[in-house]
Amino acid sequence: MFADTHSNTLGWLLEEQLGTLAGVRCGVLISTDGLLHSRTSSIDQNQGERYAAIFAGLHGAARTFSQEFDGGGMRQLLLELPESVCLITQAGKNVFLLV
Repeated sequence: MFADTHSNTLGWLLEEQLGTLAGVRCGVLISTDGLLHSRTSSIDQNQGERYAAIFAGLHGAARTFSQEFDGGGMRQLLLELPESVCLITQAGKNVFLLV
């Protein structure tokens, strides 16, 4: 899907759209197979890859849930924690945005 996970090709766009929003810690574009595509400058490459790995696990669980209930696949996932919120939403074919 993505040949180079270190290129951060769309990092500038994520930075422009998300980098100045109050309360947003980071933005990450991830392929459905768990490969990091791009990230905001607020996190480094290693953090981006960790978030991609976390996404892969969550996406697998959501895919299994969708199959069990004939849901048609994952579009969005919202994680609400006591101190933060994480939204994962479809950003294109086989690509998700984690914020």
